[in-house]
Amino acid sequence: MFKPPVKVGNGWDSYNQIAGGDDMTGDGIGDLVGRTVDGALYIYPGDGTGHFGDRSSFRWPSGWQEADVLATAGGVPAYGKPRILGVDAQGALYSYRSLNNGKLSDRRRDPAPYYCGTNPATRFAFASDLAMDGEADLVASCDDLLYTGATATEQQGFGWGGFTNFTGPGDLTGDGMGDLLARDSTGIMHLYPGVSTYPLVHFADRIGLGAGWNTYDTIVGAGDYTGDGRADILARTPAGALYLYPGTGDPHTPFKDRAGLGGGWQQYTHLTAIGDGKGDLLAVSSEGELFSYTGTGTGGFRPRMSLGRGWNIYRGLY
Repeated sequence: MFKPPVKVGNGWDSYNQIAGGDDMTGDGIGDLVGRTVDGALYIYPGDGTGHFGDRSSFRWPSGWQEADVLATAGGVPAYGKPRILGVDAQGALYSYRSLNNGKLSDRRRDPAPYYCGTNPATRFAFASDLAMDGEADLVASCDDLLYTGATATEQQGFGWGGFTNFTGPGDLTGDGMGDLLARDSTGIMHLYPGVSTYPLVHFADRIGLGAGWNTYDTIVGAGDYTGDGRADILARTPAGALYLYPGTGDPHTPFKDRAGLGGGWQQYTHLTAIGDGKGDLLAVSSEGELFSYTGTGTGGFRPRMSLGRGWNIYRGLY
């Protein structure tokens, strides 16, 4: 059964096909595509209330009249977009895909990240689609260099050795591009806005977000935890207090005041975020048991669910 229809405007007869589906702009909200008779394709970004923002041309804007049928995909149970990465003591990299049912696929061995090899000093992050190709992107820093990408690899230059944490929570600036957070050794957080030119990754000039972020031993993010369509992050103190920083979409003040999510999180050796629209959290206990905390979409989590043991073989999850 459906609720009564809601009118979203006029002029839609200019399209000979319209399809709705998954998020195509990086804000966690489903969008709409329309194709004109002459083959131009446009995206209408959803705003989460049943309405849409101004249209924009698709990355390949013309030639779509050759397709008989257009369709977009939501979550595919066997091959969903969210993934996590595990790095073992030797530096080998493994990936697990979310099955969109609270469980993970069998692991797959991934090649050593770019030119870092299996260097145990490599710092990783798994960022929410920096290249705008529908895939999360690995971020690897070693020897003062930063490498990014999933289907294409790009070196981001020197000067990255002074950072102690990288986080790729998604679009923090409200422009539909995936962004990167980097904390330096003094505790200052920097925002690197993504300006991707598919399939490569580029960043605009960084924006300083202030000091004090070395208060936290873990900073993660992969989606919207509050249900407002903005990317958020989570941060844990060494004493085990977990905080939520809700996103604003403003590049200069990307977070609202933090909200406490309780204590006791020091019992976990690793925390990592996984995104399915609503941000979820994965946590590994000191005994190597992996737990899934499914996000409610209102800034909290449902009761944890065990995903099995043996996860202490990894020195890091991302």
